[in-house]
Amino acid sequence: MRIRQVLPTPAGLLCVDHDTHVLQRAFFMPDGEIQTADDLFSCHIRDTLAAWCLSPQSPLNVPLEPAATPFQRVFREALLQIPAGQTVSYGELARTLRTSPRAVGQACRLNPLVLFVPCHRVVANSGLGGYMGSSAPSSVKRALLHHENFYAQQ
Repeated sequence: MRIRQVLPTPAGLLCVDHDTHVLQRAFFMPDGEIQTADDLFSCHIRDTLAAWCLSPQSPLNVPLEPAATPFQRVFREALLQIPAGQTVSYGELARTLRTSPRAVGQACRLNPLVLFVPCHRVVANSGLGGYMGSSAPSSVKRALLHHENFYAQQ
C-alpha cells in the first residue's frame, strides 16, 4: 500500500511516498496542501521531519527504500556522512568516490529521497550549483542550507 503525505519544511512542501515500512520517494512540491496519514510509520516520518525542522542536527532516521545500484548505495552512504551545516563540492565528492563530478551531479539530480539523502549539501566550486535538475528551484537548496547553517552556528 502506497501512502502519500505532504509535509511542511523550512524550504517548502515536501511530498513523501512510503509504504508501512520504508520511505520510497521524497521531493519538493511547488505548491499544494498539507496532507497527513495516521498509521504508525506515517507518524514516525512526520515526527522525525518535525524534529529536523526544529533542529537540523536531529538525524532523519527513517528506513529508506534500498538503492538500486552499487554506485547509488556508495553515493547515498557518502551523502549521509556530510553533517548538517556543512557542504562538499561536486569535485570533492567525486574524488572521494573515485568518479567524475558529472557522475556526482547526475546522481544528485536523480536522488529519489531528497532531504533524507542530503544532496543539497553538494555544491559547485563556483557557488551553490543546481538542485534536482529542473524539478526544484535552487531557492529550495538555498533555503535548506540556510536552515542547517543557521542552527549549526548556534
